[in-house]
Amino acid sequence: MTETLTIVALLVLPTIGLASLLAYLVRRLLRMRRVVVHGKAAVAECIEVRDIASNSTDMDGSRYHIFAFVTGEGQRVTYTEDAVAPYTQVGYRATVHYDPADPQRTATVAGRDDLAPVLVPGCAALGVAAALAVLLWIDVSVLFQ
Repeated sequence: MTETLTIVALLVLPTIGLASLLAYLVRRLLRMRRVVVHGKAAVAECIEVRDIASNSTDMDGSRYHIFAFVTGEGQRVTYTEDAVAPYTQVGYRATVHYDPADPQRTATVAGRDDLAPVLVPGCAALGVAAALAVLLWIDVSVLFQ
């Protein structure tokens, strides 16, 4: 019984976690695609660049860019974009795409001009999918011996 619980804890639970992460990344990519293709566009300006230090000694941390824009309905929206080119500075202007129903959560500078916001979750999804495939193969080989 303890061996079965150990196998479940070491193999099945991480598989469920990776599958959940992959579902989140794919959902994010699909939402970005929908917004870029069918959403509205506006000009956004980078109003702040925030560096967040890492707790690790070998990492520099993360850089977040805060953009602001005005929707077609006149609403001012401020949102954070985490996957913009590192050289982007305060005052940088970009076309932002958004869903008018929820501009705060759907806004992205992803588009034909800037693919970084698509590449980051896309590459992460590929890596997670590869790790998930290996873990599933191990799960199947161990559980069905």
